Amino acid sequence: MAIAKARSVKKSTVSQAAAVTKKLKFSNPLPLLKKIPMPKTFTPVLVILLIIASFLLGMLLTKVQYLEQNGGSLYQAGAGTQPAAA
Repeated sequence: MAIAKARSVKKSTVSQAAAVTKKLKFSNPLPLLKKIPMPKTFTPVLVILLIIASFLLGMLLTKVQYLEQNGGSLYQAGAGTQPAAA
């Protein structure tokens, strides 16, 4: 008997909690999100992030190759060419 009463109490509290959450209506803090269509999958978002990441990786590799060719010094070519004093 005690077990049956405990189950009925749990069911009623769950139903009351569900009723309370149905009554509460939360406003959207960001109304702009309603205007932006949300994709059903995140594939387009991941493709855009992949393109951006590959661009940044290409920039990094180009800088590293440039610095390796020049010995890491940007002013190496101009250091030995000073005009003679008059």
